[in-house]
Amino acid sequence: MTQIHVALAAALAALFAAHAAVAQSMAADPISAVMPAPVSAPVVTGVAVASPPADAVLAAEMPAPPPPMVAGVVSSGPVPDTAANRAKYGGPMSHAGRHTAPASN
Repeated sequence: MTQIHVALAAALAALFAAHAAVAQSMAADPISAVMPAPVSAPVVTGVAVASPPADAVLAAEMPAPPPPMVAGVVSSGPVPDTAANRAKYGGPMSHAGRHTAPASN
C-alpha cells in the first residue's frame, strides 16, 4: 500500500472509533449526549436591583394602537332637471331623457 492508503486507513479507523464512542454515550443517555449542559445565571449578592414597574414593561413591549378609523358615506343626491343644469352638466344620457324637455323637479 502507498502512504496515502495508509493515511486514509488510519483516518477512517479514528473516525469509526469516535463514532463508536458517541454511539455508546448516546445509548447511555441520549439527551445529555445531544444537549449542552445548562448554564446557570451568575449570582450577585449585596447589590440592590430595581425592576421597572409592570406597566412600563408592558408599554415598552406593546406597539402603539392604530389611529381610529372614521367611516363615512359619500352620496350624491339627484340633480334637478332644469335648463340651467342641462347647460351646466349636460343633458340626460338615456334615450328618453334626451328627447324630453327639462322637467324642473
